[in-house]
Amino acid sequence: MYLKLQKSFLKTEMEKINQTILRIFECMADHRNPDINTLKTLLSTDESWVITYYHSQKSLKNAMDRLLEEPQYVRRQMYKVLKHDMAFEKHASDKDFEFWEKGLSISQRNKIKSLMNHIYQNIFQRNKLSLSFDNYRDSLYSNDRNTICPVCLGRVRNLRRYGEVDHYFPKNQYPALTFHPVNLAGICRECNSPKVKGSKDPLKNANLAEVYIPYLRAAEEESRIAVMGSGGERVLGLRPVSDNKQAEQRIKNFDDLFDLSSRWTMQMYDKIKEDFLLTEHCKDEAEVEADLVKIAGEEKRKAAMMKQYALDAACSEFLVTEGKRAFMEEWKKRREEREKMRSK
Repeated sequence: MYLKLQKSFLKTEMEKINQTILRIFECMADHRNPDINTLKTLLSTDESWVITYYHSQKSLKNAMDRLLEEPQYVRRQMYKVLKHDMAFEKHASDKDFEFWEKGLSISQRNKIKSLMNHIYQNIFQRNKLSLSFDNYRDSLYSNDRNTICPVCLGRVRNLRRYGEVDHYFPKNQYPALTFHPVNLAGICRECNSPKVKGSKDPLKNANLAEVYIPYLRAAEEESRIAVMGSGGERVLGLRPVSDNKQAEQRIKNFDDLFDLSSRWTMQMYDKIKEDFLLTEHCKDEAEVEADLVKIAGEEKRKAAMMKQYALDAACSEFLVTEGKRAFMEEWKKRREEREKMRSK
């Protein structure tokens, strides 16, 4: 995330679901020949939904039965893996941390994934638990950030309605994190779309310490939005505020994950076109410069209050500093073309 997210006030309720799932695997690990009745005696009243839907949903019953068929030593291994992986947030700065789930066989991973996906899609998303998906989704958007995507800073009329819940570490690759509150973030549809993030793995070419993690570490803490490059090769992206190599790697990985600099650069050129239109009325370069300085000042003030204006502010800052000369040359060229058109 670019913005540091505020944890959901329903985080504890989501953690309870996580713990219920972990208890299912613990029961399977502790008993040589467990069945659904064994599980029933170990679950609390608040966790009885597992038994209810085991009997009423065939696909959940099948998913659990396939796990129960595994030898006890395999079930013990699965439990240890899930317990280890669910505690990943405690190791956010550990470059040597590894998710153990990747060490399981494909068959074992698929069985875990099948159970997790069923509970998430057929029970949780259909609002069949005391903590509904709708309520949890809405809790991800604080009042002051319901109109801004925490990744791209894109303005959205209503993020609660038009945003999506992203599994930062994709649930098909990290099933242990399907219900982990640190892994669930509300972002805009474009950022979560297959053409941008989709099911990309943040750790494909990185370790845990080299990525931003929702609620734990954010890009705004160690970078600033700026126009970078030279000559005609300019991009709008994230510039590190220090020489920290690990921070630089996090910024690069974040940019790659969400294709940020490419998307932001397109917005930068749209902003520059807009500024050409705003300065068309100017009589000379001094007046243009004065208007650009005024625009830059206004957008800097707006960005200080509302983060969604940070991209425009970075573009405007560029146009009154490094980009001023090129802008003026283009402005004069356009003025001459307009005068030629008027003289015909």
